[in-house]
Amino acid sequence: MVQLVLKQGQVEVMNSDFIPDYSNSIFLHKGVVEDLNSTIQLLGEKKVASMVERKDFRKKIVQVEWECQKMLMQMDDLHNKIRDILKLKISKQAQMYLREANYESQIIAHIMGMERSVQGQEKFHSKVLKKKQDAIKELEKQITQLKQEMNVIDHQLKEQHISVSERQNIQEMTSKFKITY
Repeated sequence: MVQLVLKQGQVEVMNSDFIPDYSNSIFLHKGVVEDLNSTIQLLGEKKVASMVERKDFRKKIVQVEWECQKMLMQMDDLHNKIRDILKLKISKQAQMYLREANYESQIIAHIMGMERSVQGQEKFHSKVLKKKQDAIKELEKQITQLKQEMNVIDHQLKEQHISVSERQNIQEMTSKFKITY
């Protein structure tokens, strides 16, 4: 029987009723465990960083969608304001009709100006909407690219777990081989 003194916190065994059972324990070099821990920690940090980046992209998409909805609502508000302005000008129109000799030509010019203004606003809105939609498409492409990168990182993590399992099996086999001799 060999007695070993182990530092507290460096022993990982299941305790059963206050007495640790070392019957199926193995010794691992501290460097191996630290290497595995640093690899796992590095992969975890990469995954967290990519998740944060993915969250930020999603936040941008939500913001762009919100801005699109805001612009649609602003367009509706502008149409309502135009309608309200036309309704409110009834009393001023009556005054202009009494004062002006070319009232109809002024009204036609005013209507044409309003129509040009609405057309300009609609063109501007369609341009802005197209830009926002293009931005959404670009962000969606970036999201799919990030998902692919996440899959690669997950695959690397699985390979690392397999490597750890293989090392443990080798250690178990070598320890069993040493015990039998």
